Amino acid sequence: MERTTLRSRKNAVIICCSLIVLFAASTGYALQVTFLVGDVKLMRKKQTMNLTERTPIKSGDTIITGNRALVAFSYKDGSRVEVREKSRIMVGNESVKNSEFVSVISGVVKGKFQKLTKGEPRRVYTPTTVCAIRGTEFSIAVSDGGNSRVALNEGKLEVRNPYGRVNINEGDNTTVKVSERPVSDDDDPDLDEFQNDENTSFQKNPQQQGERYRNYMGKFQENNGRTSRKIQGFKRNFSSNKRGGKESLERAAAELDTVNENLEDDMYLNNAANSSVNCISDTFKGSRDDLYNTFQTIKSDSDRISAQQQSNYQALTAVREAYRKAYEEIVKRHHSEVDRMRDMLRKQRESQQR
Repeated sequence: MERTTLRSRKNAVIICCSLIVLFAASTGYALQVTFLVGDVKLMRKKQTMNLTERTPIKSGDTIITGNRALVAFSYKDGSRVEVREKSRIMVGNESVKNSEFVSVISGVVKGKFQKLTKGEPRRVYTPTTVCAIRGTEFSIAVSDGGNSRVALNEGKLEVRNPYGRVNINEGDNTTVKVSERPVSDDDDPDLDEFQNDENTSFQKNPQQQGERYRNYMGKFQENNGRTSRKIQGFKRNFSSNKRGGKESLERAAAELDTVNENLEDDMYLNNAANSSVNCISDTFKGSRDDLYNTFQTIKSDSDRISAQQQSNYQALTAVREAYRKAYEEIVKRHHSEVDRMRDMLRKQRESQQR
């Protein structure tokens, strides 16, 4: 019986640690500049500076490569991100704790990521896609209008957005336009050709892209409402989940983790779309007031949605913390009961030996 109780205690500790990891935010890996050539700028809190190999990269930074420029970043585990000329990326999201995922706003980026251990998710974003990485080598191109093309060279990749998801294998590709679901294909993955075609199409009909972005903002708004209702549901069910014990709280933890991941994805996607729309708006400033005002209105909608997302994120973080504490209390009581039983068994053996 003592071995059984010890094993139960060990299992409880393992489950507790797993749940704590599940609730905790990802710590991520610090990006470091490993190679740089040409004119590369870093924008931080509206200040622009030249990027060097000694410049520390922080969450919220935007990196812009000029003509014939290139910059490469590495993670501590050896994973690598290469940003080609005339590209723009963002690092992390200032509203998401410990965030260092890369968002490609425009241009071409190549990534080679080491195989991840369980519990270490890593993602790369564009205005239209979430690339969930599992030890992968791939390239991403994003047009001036925000449409994306993902070409997978090695490994596997899940590409998703609020409209759907698709798993692509080595040699497969996917083009994802604003407010459309990803679909895999095996067409020619030439990313320069993709960019040229998409940029030409955008210049001919920028109003169409504006309409796509309006629909996209509507999708984020819809998701915000759904997320808010789920958070309220977890609040209402807290007492009953707590009475249900460890298993009930573990199920809630898994559901909360899914809600959190989806919300973070939307926050990154909206942030990338916001930056894309802002760049589009700037190109029409002073030349096409109608288009400038159209995309400025979309950006204002994106800003409002971002504020709602942040509010949901803060509320969700508080709920996750409440559930984590409730689980720890149950485990602590379980440990106390195990200790009490062990002490009782010890006293029984001592009494029998007399």
